Amino acid sequence: MISVLITGFEPFGGRDRNLSWDVAAKAASCDSFKDWVNAVRLPVSFREVTEIVSGLLQYMKPDVMLMLGMAAKRERISVERLAVNLQDARIPDNEGFLPVDRPIFQDGENALFSTLPAKSIVSAINDTGIDAAISESAGLYVCNTAFYTALYRTRTTCTKVGFIHFPDMPATEALKAVSAALEQIRSQCQK
Repeated sequence: MISVLITGFEPFGGRDRNLSWDVAAKAASCDSFKDWVNAVRLPVSFREVTEIVSGLLQYMKPDVMLMLGMAAKRERISVERLAVNLQDARIPDNEGFLPVDRPIFQDGENALFSTLPAKSIVSAINDTGIDAAISESAGLYVCNTAFYTALYRTRTTCTKVGFIHFPDMPATEALKAVSAALEQIRSQCQK
């Protein structure tokens, strides 16, 4: 059986909750996933998220890392195709850090592509009746830093990495979408 590490983020920007963490935690506790899915909450901190994601990959060695984040102003679920080697925030992270045009890794490629089947995940989510689409930008905030870090750290491993952004939406729909994504990932990885 494959092992999946699913991540969500702590609240930020004055919010009390973060849908990404609520959904990650709930997915990992579902009967159909609890034997092969573990959830970890990530900080909204440029510095800490790089260290934590690197450590999780090194010590947990999951087959798949599915990362979740919030992009409240988007109109639909976004399955990210790539992450860029850049931090450029319009609001400070939870530690008050506000990077401008700062690379995540000095020796990193300009962009790294998701290693999960993004189009298949979009199709699986759309098949549930929930609107999802491919996105070409994970933004330049902490979500992108986490995604890029995971892709950078897994360049020479077999771990597959992907990222899904949620708009403001009901948690039940977001969980339904993630469940469809996890089932798609399981079927793809068992081939």
